[in-house]
Amino acid sequence: MEIRENSIRACAARLPQGEGYLALSYVLDTTPGALRAKADSLLPPEALERYEAIVARRLHGEPLQYAIGQWEFYGHLFAVDRRALIPRPETERLVEIVLDEGVGGQAVADIGTGTGAIALSIALEAQPAPSVVYATDLSREALDLAKENATALLQPARAGMVKWIEGDGPSVLPEAVDVLLSNPPYIDPIHQKNLQEELSYEPSSALFAGAAGKGGVALYEAWIPQLSTVLKPRGRVFFEIGDDQGEAVADLFRAEGFAEVAILQDYTGRDRMVRARRIV
Repeated sequence: MEIRENSIRACAARLPQGEGYLALSYVLDTTPGALRAKADSLLPPEALERYEAIVARRLHGEPLQYAIGQWEFYGHLFAVDRRALIPRPETERLVEIVLDEGVGGQAVADIGTGTGAIALSIALEAQPAPSVVYATDLSREALDLAKENATALLQPARAGMVKWIEGDGPSVLPEAVDVLLSNPPYIDPIHQKNLQEELSYEPSSALFAGAAGKGGVALYEAWIPQLSTVLKPRGRVFFEIGDDQGEAVADLFRAEGFAEVAILQDYTGRDRMVRARRIV
């Protein structure tokens, strides 16, 4: 069978390692598997035009997620662009752990919300629902993006649950909370030149922390001493971390008198979170 240049198969081949089928699945609102099953079919002209625009952006080095303009996180499609960090699978694990422990009727805070992926996933998925979810970010642009995602994803019954706060760190919360989560910047700037080109498109303020050569733990050092005033007694905190930072961050919690300090792993088995509980 002759394969036309605008067949699904030929178009998908313009991007490497399965990215083509993934991008096409977003353009055509289907699954990569379904597309492979009809790989010899021709793309409609309007879909071809949209796909060519994605290919051009990706081949210039832009992350596939930004080129597509949306990305799935915890079963929901989030709008993504350069205003905020791209949600990643390891952060899904953070959300999963918190939901498994339960947040029903409790006050939750997501510090550095970005796209709103953590805060909105909890608002969408928690059963029973939390009483309130505070979502903070230093970047007004990131908060605007998160609010756009809230409008698209939240049903009216839960829309008022999420409260948006522009500000830096846990100290901006208006009240003490039961559960505090964050995926803060934790990459040491010394590694900036050695990272993938795609990361240069993401906001550096959401990636890098502290001075070069200091291990990327600056925000944990700044925030953990604040937590006794923003967590209720017996309140829980969950921080995403770099895979080599577990013991350093755990020691910071222990030094502040936190209990039940544990280093938890992501889906690949790497250290990726530290969980702790305020005693009193």
